[in-house]
Amino acid sequence: MAIDTGAVDRALGAIGTTFRLTRLYPPSHPAVLEAMRHITASLPALAGLGSVEWKIGATGLHWHGQHLLPRNTQVAELAGLLFARGVRAIQVNPGVTPEHWLGLFGVAVGNVAPDDAVLGRITVHLGRRATQRLSAARALDEAPAAPAVAAPSPPPSETVAPSRSSNVLRPNVLPADVEARRAVTALLAAAEPVEQRASIEQLRQLTPDVIALRDIGAVAEVVAGLDRSLGKIQDPEIQEAIGEVAGALADEAIVERMVARLGEARVPPAERAHLVHAVGALGAVSAGLVVDAYLHAAPERREAYRAAMRAAGERTVELLQSRIDSKVPEVVAAAAEFLGLTGSPQVAESLITLTRHGDERVREAALLGLAELGGREISRPAMPALKDESVLVRTAAAWSRKKTKGYWLRC
Repeated sequence: MAIDTGAVDRALGAIGTTFRLTRLYPPSHPAVLEAMRHITASLPALAGLGSVEWKIGATGLHWHGQHLLPRNTQVAELAGLLFARGVRAIQVNPGVTPEHWLGLFGVAVGNVAPDDAVLGRITVHLGRRATQRLSAARALDEAPAAPAVAAPSPPPSETVAPSRSSNVLRPNVLPADVEARRAVTALLAAAEPVEQRASIEQLRQLTPDVIALRDIGAVAEVVAGLDRSLGKIQDPEIQEAIGEVAGALADEAIVERMVARLGEARVPPAERAHLVHAVGALGAVSAGLVVDAYLHAAPERREAYRAAMRAAGERTVELLQSRIDSKVPEVVAAAAEFLGLTGSPQVAESLITLTRHGDERVREAALLGLAELGGREISRPAMPALKDESVLVRTAAAWSRKKTKGYWLRC
């Protein structure tokens, strides 16, 4: 008989959201504080179950043989990181607080030891090998110092290179993607050029390791953060350095996978937002891939590609202009619609010309593109299309005129 996991699911949902936010923002950020309040609200129901023990698997948490929140990618990510650190179960006791969960997040990313007091009412159970490693590391820490000359002390935080593995639990080691996210956060918060350059240099050094992870979500977050920083920083030299780092992260294979993932059905909203921003920030680098992916995507999956091209703006005009010369009507239609999404006034003439194209799909897309540009002067070219032989074109013309005259809000 299946056990009612409602209270556990609600608590884990809040915990998963908070875990994701803590990897993006500092603990004092309003979003993190709000997420922690949700954890607090869910804890009384969880405490009512008494002490509970969840098994940790590589893909999620398990309780009494049931996979808890199997579709929650945030919980799955937390479980996967704990599993990789040797954690095989956690026991949650009544009296646990949101701060104790933050301690568990620290265990997941490697900057809190599994037996640290900060875990409070959460007990972490390690596998045999991980327990042996922890005992060995503790024994080394407690051993008397050798008479040999002491080695230089390690830096406060190191980054795990994907290309090397270690059997020793190292609480001061952080994964490359975590370090990169922190560096982007520091860049966005930095007010002085010296601090900005330091963050950029750190990102430059982390770039090879981040690429080697092949984590599309992590790369998207970093690229999106770099693009946001460009709107804040006015120094041309620093802007150029940011562009170089973003360009280095735009590995061809990674960009292709980012564009492909935009069209997948089960992408968490937060990750999709980062992907849209990142693909848009890459502009001409990804525009051709977006057009091709859009043509093969199901209609209900196309909005993400439209959003990415809208975010790219005028950075894609030149490439899209070249696509409207294609002999394939579907390609011309996609390029025409995307040209309107750029919002660039210079594309109006091309779109007006395409309203007289021989293929009805191209004429329809050109009218939709004109509607995106807006303005009364844009609505006039749509008038002849109101008498077009195609019902699709006539509908697009009527919609375009209404939208550009202000009857509809701009998307």
